[in-house]
Amino acid sequence: MKRKPRVWIAIALLHGHAYASSARWKDNGNRTLTDTSTGLQWTARDNRDDVDWAGAKRYCHTLRLAGGHWRLPEVDELAGLYVDDGDVDETTWCYMKYPCKVSARFSLTSWSFWSATPAEEDKIGNAQAWYVYFLNGDRDRDRVVAAYDYRALCVRRP
Repeated sequence: MKRKPRVWIAIALLHGHAYASSARWKDNGNRTLTDTSTGLQWTARDNRDDVDWAGAKRYCHTLRLAGGHWRLPEVDELAGLYVDDGDVDETTWCYMKYPCKVSARFSLTSWSFWSATPAEEDKIGNAQAWYVYFLNGDRDRDRVVAAYDYRALCVRRP
């Protein structure tokens, strides 16, 4: 006799886990998502292009999606999107080829996202800001004029 029921039990367990982790997010039907654990509302998509820190802040501030009032998130808010529970099925793809560890409900075109949190200047006096790297959840800082592979994801409190 073959033991096919084991496969079905494993699938049932995986689906149960996926349901539990996706319950955090409410799709508002207007390209926004509400984080039920914080009450914050996020844009479901990033800005889709390279952007420096000032451009990321401007993008969020001028975004009129679903009534406007968006801002660039603080580094702790942004880092709170990172999910390190090992469930690759519940994460999204960055550039459609790298697994970013945030909810699959987000559509992301990069792995590095600016935060609104400024950082100390570097050793030669360049202004810096914090960003979050969604491939591994690291927080780091870079020069505010850097744009290559950086994106903006916007947040608001409804």
